[in-house]
Amino acid sequence: MKLSKPTVITIQPDKLWQITLRFPPLIGVPTNCWLWNGGDGLTLIDCGCPNHGEEIVKISQDIGAIKRVIITHAHPDHAGAAAAISRALNVPVFAHEKETDFLSGKKTIHNETGSLICRCVLWFAHNIGFNVPKVENLAQLKGEQEIEGLQILHTPGHTPGSISIFAPSIQSLFCGDNLDNLHGKPALGQLWCTLDKDTRNSSLGQFDKLDANRLLAGHGRPYESNTLPTELKKLISTTSI
Repeated sequence: MKLSKPTVITIQPDKLWQITLRFPPLIGVPTNCWLWNGGDGLTLIDCGCPNHGEEIVKISQDIGAIKRVIITHAHPDHAGAAAAISRALNVPVFAHEKETDFLSGKKTIHNETGSLICRCVLWFAHNIGFNVPKVENLAQLKGEQEIEGLQILHTPGHTPGSISIFAPSIQSLFCGDNLDNLHGKPALGQLWCTLDKDTRNSSLGQFDKLDANRLLAGHGRPYESNTLPTELKKLISTTSI
């Protein structure tokens, strides 16, 4: 079964494109992946569900050549098509060193310590077959690493190896599922799929240092504000009380 047709929006001409998919089809939550042109081909940031791989490859061919995939975290709606895209294009899949075991099939996230509700949701998804297919061509990332003009930030809590990614040249912050923008304003990511909210909230303190004015979340539209770091700091501190 194919999922609903993706939509493509140019966020920054010649630099950044948003691909929006839906899961479940038609009625589902919009799930984003991104094509970034850092100079050496395209970097695909996240890649939707397992069935989205072929469509993402077709979309990218009209823009450029995907040279690498970066996964913000190993949930199946963000990393599901990584294996298929990696095989089809013979490109590496980058993920944080604490996340690669989930992508290689050595571990499952629902067996990690953390929120019981989250672990039950992930266990249920795993047992109905909504999983991340095993990725063969993996490369490990660490925090404070840079790749193709993208700064990698280790922001654990949603999953142990969740990352955020900052593109300083366009003042844009990719936050995966640490935050979302489903209702017009940034909000902290859903607790039912977050293993450790306290660790997540603490790790997002790194955003204070960034000169960012655009937030690009895994779910929802891009959010732009000249006071973005201040807004995020207030959101995180208020919600943590």
